[in-house]
Amino acid sequence: QSTGVGRYVTARGLLQEMKKHGCTVLSHGATGRGNDQVRFERYVNVMDPKFKVYAPWRDPVLLEEFPGRTQMIEFLHKHKIDHKIVSQAKKRYS
Repeated sequence: QSTGVGRYVTARGLLQEMKKHGCTVLSHGATGRGNDQVRFERYVNVMDPKFKVYAPWRDPVLLEEFPGRTQMIEFLHKHKIDHKIVSQAKKRYS
């Protein structure tokens, strides 16, 4: 399975479940540097052009407060929000 096909399957499943719950916007964490952001937006737009896509890593307001993952992790620690740091896991996948 290629990443492109995987993103299509992911977007399709997310849209189906999100619609069941009345959601109208898909937000993804793909950075502004890779193809994933384009794939998510393209697939969502093709499957349902009325469904919105929000890409936080391209939002200037968010980037002003959180220029990178380090600042987000600091925010989580400060507010005692439990999380898993994937970048520090033994096995990492892109």
